[in-house]
Amino acid sequence: MRSPDGAATFVDHSVPGGWFYAVNHEIPFGAGGVSSIRFAPDGTIVDAYEICTGTSLNCAGGATPWGTWLSGEEHELGVIWECDPTRPSAAIRRGALGTLYHEAAAVASDGRVYLTEDRPDGCFYRFTPTVPGDLSAGVLEVMAGASHDGPVTWVAVPDPNASTVRCREQVPSALHFDGSEGIATMGDAVWFTTKGDNRVWQYDLAASTIGVRFQGGGSTILEGVDNLWIDRPSGTLLVAEDGGDMQVVALRPNDTLVAVAQCTGHVGSEITGPCFS
Repeated sequence: MRSPDGAATFVDHSVPGGWFYAVNHEIPFGAGGVSSIRFAPDGTIVDAYEICTGTSLNCAGGATPWGTWLSGEEHELGVIWECDPTRPSAAIRRGALGTLYHEAAAVASDGRVYLTEDRPDGCFYRFTPTVPGDLSAGVLEVMAGASHDGPVTWVAVPDPNASTVRCREQVPSALHFDGSEGIATMGDAVWFTTKGDNRVWQYDLAASTIGVRFQGGGSTILEGVDNLWIDRPSGTLLVAEDGGDMQVVALRPNDTLVAVAQCTGHVGSEITGPCFS
């Protein structure tokens, strides 16, 4: 498998206990895309095929509640592609979610898609579909405010296609984040990471506030924060490291850390796509 990155699993409704694993390929010049691997209940691979082709630098993304995978292209003209992991098929271009350095995406409890942008001056976005569950049309907004700690507002991006001005530069009051990466959500919380400053952020849907959930680096074991996955039964966040010492680190609800996996002997690589079958 070439250059795997963000990934998610999906229930195989036709085979009890089986599942699909959708995984991005972060390859440039139109050689990227997404693969889907089908697993039997015992973990045996029974099928594999492409569900998105001809795209570039498919980095992270997110699973939707309706069973599709959103794959984000990480380049200036990048868009979100919606993929069906259950069968070989052509991905659907979701241009309404903006043209930007897409990283991850997550559908929160309010039905909106929250989006990160992997640039040193990247923004945090949300997309409200006109019809719930249909990403063909809607409103793209950017998080704005006076501070990265406290109340925020959302302002519509005037030109989501970024025809002349980058999305992150269109709203003067937009908040900027240093290299936004993975995203996860549960209840009223949306978490995302910023690799530039080793932070895990938390946005509260009900209160519309933003703040730092956890500061990595320093004396902590968490360095190079990237992909996120939420273990819903425990409320624990799994944070994959891009760099650091190549670990997947569990951030517990009480903000303590424990390393749960480590990859050695792969200098210059990164841990990607943590998820559960």
